[in-house]
Amino acid sequence: MTALFRDMQLDLVCRDPKIHRFVEQALSACLEIPRTKKHVSLIVRKGRVLAVGTNAFKGHPIASRIGYRFGEQHSELNAFLKCSQRDRLTLINVRFNKDQQMRMARPCALCLPWCSGIFEEIYYTCPDGIVRKLDSKAVVRHNLSTGILMPGGVGS
Repeated sequence: MTALFRDMQLDLVCRDPKIHRFVEQALSACLEIPRTKKHVSLIVRKGRVLAVGTNAFKGHPIASRIGYRFGEQHSELNAFLKCSQRDRLTLINVRFNKDQQMRMARPCALCLPWCSGIFEEIYYTCPDGIVRKLDSKAVVRHNLSTGILMPGGVGS
């Protein structure tokens, strides 16, 4: 078992009803996605959704610099590019299958470093139906943080 997988098991279970309401709102957006992987990212600040992103086949120069395959945007980047705010942000990653069952939506190895540097809190759905809060200290412990989208970085 890798260290990152062990850290995921240590991520806190989210019991916040506000976060669960956002997850429920994202379900309808997930079901509208014609692809099999229905992944949606919400960026929230002060209880308001500021941006909604989905995995996009559309390329972007920042996506290429991050290392995304074919330069396509992951939902986290797609949402971030739509968001004009850059401070006190929360990321909620949601993924459902066609049967409306939760699936793993933890940021991937390419998203995790820049997301942990930008978002104060990161929540994600799991296949067991649980919403978890990412332990951002684990990202720091594994020296994964990067400034690629931080103020003064590539995305600013």
